[in-house]
Formats: sequence, structure tokens, C-alpha cells
Amino acid sequence: MKNNQIFKVGLIIQSFNMNKFEKEIVDNLYSDKNIELIAILEKKKNFNLVNKISFLLKKYSLWRIFEILFFKIIFLAEKKILSIFFNDLKELKNNYFIDKKKFNKIITVDPIYSKKGIFSEYSKNDHNKILNEKLDLAIRGNVNEIFRNNKLKISRLGIISFHHGDNRWNRGGPPGFWETYYNKSETGFVIQLLTSSLDDGKVVFRGEFATKRLYTLNYFNLLRESNYNLINIIKKILLNEVTIINNSDLNKSKIYKSPKISIVLRYLFYKIKLLSNMFLKKYIFRKKQTWTVCYSRNSFDKVDFQNLVEIDNLKDRYFADPFVISKNNKKFIFVEDFSFKNNKGSISVIEIDENDRKKIYEKIIEENFHLAFPFVFFYENNLYMVPETAEANSIRLYKCSVFPHKWEYCYDLISKINCADTIIFKRDNYYYLLTSTSYYNDFSSKLEIYFADNPISNSWKPCKLNPIFFDIKNGRNGGLIYKNNEIFRVAQTYGINDLGDNQYGRKFSINKIMQLNQDKFEEKNILNIKPDFKKNLLGTHHMNSADNFTVFDYCKYE
Repeated sequence: MKNNQIFKVGLIIQSFNMNKFEKEIVDNLYSDKNIELIAILEKKKNFNLVNKISFLLKKYSLWRIFEILFFKIIFLAEKKILSIFFNDLKELKNNYFIDKKKFNKIITVDPIYSKKGIFSEYSKNDHNKILNEKLDLAIRGNVNEIFRNNKLKISRLGIISFHHGDNRWNRGGPPGFWETYYNKSETGFVIQLLTSSLDDGKVVFRGEFATKRLYTLNYFNLLRESNYNLINIIKKILLNEVTIINNSDLNKSKIYKSPKISIVLRYLFYKIKLLSNMFLKKYIFRKKQTWTVCYSRNSFDKVDFQNLVEIDNLKDRYFADPFVISKNNKKFIFVEDFSFKNNKGSISVIEIDENDRKKIYEKIIEENFHLAFPFVFFYENNLYMVPETAEANSIRLYKCSVFPHKWEYCYDLISKINCADTIIFKRDNYYYLLTSTSYYNDFSSKLEIYFADNPISNSWKPCKLNPIFFDIKNGRNGGLIYKNNEIFRVAQTYGINDLGDNQYGRKFSINKIMQLNQDKFEEKNILNIKPDFKKNLLGTHHMNSADNFTVFDYCKYE
């Protein structure tokens, strides 16, 4: 933080053994010179075995205890199996010990629990002990009880907490389960300041990601991708840079709980069925999800979807993400050229004359990392490209030296950024760069804007609005279109396909940009394209147009 003020932040915990994501929060705040981190260490309620069983029976019926145990056992087994294929899942363990030296002070308190152990508060003595520290903000850490009464009043700005779910429809848990069970295409989270009203905190941030096909994967992705947003919001709250989001939909939302055995069994049946179908297609019938580029000699809003011209893919490769420019009465379509053999993309260009004769210039840009989304633009009589280079952790600029097939890397427009599908255009006196960012590799939903005085600048500045979108309907670019001095942004989205899987690039929307400056972004949806213009399509996720010549792509099993 640039502000020179020192802020006191309390972390409410019951143990210094934390998971990786809680550790990330501590490490980040500890490294901030403007923050003094104070641990509020709560004594756990001590139970012998008899008292623990008695406590649980007061809280739940015997059958309900069995249902909760059944859920935990089943998904412990799911995690064990998936950890064989996804090594990162081991990060879900609570085996990261936090060095106590990272805290400026440790305050030990003994909470007062309600009879069923659901609620907790502090004694007057413990409450005063915390108040004497004059905390600016407190964070709910690895504690399970619901806070009430004086426990909510231990800091100037309140207590901040995650809810790993979209509280507009689900105020309960387990986090990430019900989205996979109901086949929802998105899984949300909120960051809120706790209040005395149960499940009705003051929401200061809301986001969502594309739902993963299995509960454990979805839960892990939700924790990992949302975590740094909490760190950023903590700092914004301290600097008084957040506003409360309207929570008017909460009275319609349901409080979900650990599922019944019948629901867990139904989940297992449908997920085994889905995975079996996917296994049969991929390994028995040898089918692959393959993208195809096609075009229409019409403007983007007058495409005849029944009379498209398809571009044949090359052997063991496919074309996707097309961008087109006109030159010498010909069209040049720049595409991602994905190789199944190498499992990565390069950039190729397809030349098309007025009689639909085609010439392919293969791999005009190839790196030792994946390339896609070859966004091209002219500036000062030169042709440039910013392809997706997420694996290089940067937005790289390339310049055409011999049209259309020779290109040279110039430099990074932005370095040390994990992003995908970048577009650049001019609006009024500035150039704007829109890109989908991620802390790891989930580029499904988070769109950010940067601005500069020219499109090949290496001094792009982030807008205060960021992120402008954090949802799967608008958060990832799928192209850019100009028409009659108006700018249209294409946004791709996930959606459930016919197999019941959450399909990347299921459909896209076309949105007219109404306002854009460093403080405001507004666009209006004018068209939605679904994969229903041909049989057996899985998705369509990209469109671009030039001189009444429109290119886009679609996906199916080959």
C-alpha cells in the first residue's frame, strides 16, 4: 500500500496449523510494511470422547451424524483418487504451520459458546483485551462458529470473511458442492463484513468461476482462485476504497447444508456416468474436441448460419480464434493452430481470395509455449499482433516484417501478468487493453482494463474499475468487431453441454461498448450466438469481422 499509515489487522484463529490459502493471506499481510498483524488465538472447547458424543447428539440426530460422516468419507475418497492425477490437491491439507514471529502480538482468548456450540462470543475481559489493541480490521480465520454480540465489535471496520458460494441463491455449504450437483455453469463467492444477522453480511466483493465437473476439483479451484481477492479487498477496506453491494436477493436464497445420503449417491451416479461417457469418447471411440474456423461474406449481424464456408483443419491439428484483415482484395485470417501431437498452439494465417481459394501459411509464429487468440491491429502503417501468451506470464507484442508470414517479437506490453485473450482499441484520447486475468490458470470470468497513450506502449496502467467483470457471462473476450465507428466486444461463456459437462466456449455474446474511460465501463448486449446452427455442436466462442466478411469458430467431437 502506498499510504504511509500503519494499520492494525487481527486474525481470529484456533490454531497456527492452517491450509495453504490461509497461509497465503498471513504471508501477504506480513510482507506489507503498512500492516501490523495480530493473532487472536481462541482456546478450543475441550471435550473428552463422552462429552463430544453428547455434544454432537444435542446438535444433530444420530442419523444426521451418519449422513455427515458418509459425505466426508465419500469425498475424502474422491480427493485421494483425484490427488493421483492432480498433485495440487494435496494443498487442501491443514498442515502448514505459521511462524508465530509473523505476528506483532498474540492475544489468547477463551470464547463463550452457545449450548449447541454453533455461536460464540467473548467475555467482557477478553473483549476489552482485544479493544485495547485498537484494531482497524479483523479477519475470520480457521474458526467454525458463528460470531455474535460483542465478538462482532472488536475492530473499527468490522470483521471480514469469505462465503464460498453465491449467497444470492445459496447461503450455506459445503462450498462448491451444490454447484456441481445441480450442474450450474458458475460457482460464486462473496467477501463480506459480518453482521449480527445470520448469513446476511455486508457484501463488499462478489465473483464467480466456471464450475469444475467434480466436487473436489471445484472446491479446490474456488479456494485457490478466490483467495488473493480477499487480500486485495482487505487493503482496499483499510484505505476506504470499497462500497457495499446490494444484498436484496438474499431473502429468496436457501441455506444449504451437508447433503443427504440419497443426494450423495445421486451425485456419484451422474458423475460416474459423465466420466464414463467422456472416457468412451476419448479412449474407446478416439474422439477429440476439435475446433473449426468458418466464414461468411456478410457483416457480423447478418451472418447466414446455414450457408457457411468451412476451412478444413490440417491433419492432427485444428484452427480456432480467428481474426481477419483485408488487403489487396484478399482476406487474411490469423488463427490459433493447435497441434494434438505437441499439445500446444502456434499462429498460422489463411489467405482467401474472392473465389474462396485458400493458401495456408503455417506456423508464422511459434514458440516453446502455447500461443492462441492472435489479435492483430494496425498502428502507424505497421501490423502488430498480441497473441495469448499466458504460459510466458506476459502480454507479448509481435510486429509483421514481411506480410503476412514473417513476424518478430518486439517486447512485453505487460510483464508478470497471468492473462488470456487480450484485445486493444482506441476510445477518445486513450488506447484500452482488455484482458482476462487469473492468479493461477482459471481465465473464465475476470476481465480487467488497462490504458495507455498508444497501443504499443510498455507502460500500461490499470483502471480503478478492475475487475470490470467477475462472472462467466462477460469475463472472457471472444473477439472484437468494428462497424460504423462503433466498437463491439465479443464475450465467450461456459455452459452445460449435452453430456452434462461444463463446456469451455459454449456460446458467446456481442456487446456494444457504450462508455469507457478510466472510471467507467458500460456495454449493451445486442446479440447472443448459441451452438445450434449445426448438428452436434459442443460450443462456439469467437467472432471477428472486417469489410462485411465475418469469421468465427465452433467445436464438436471428431
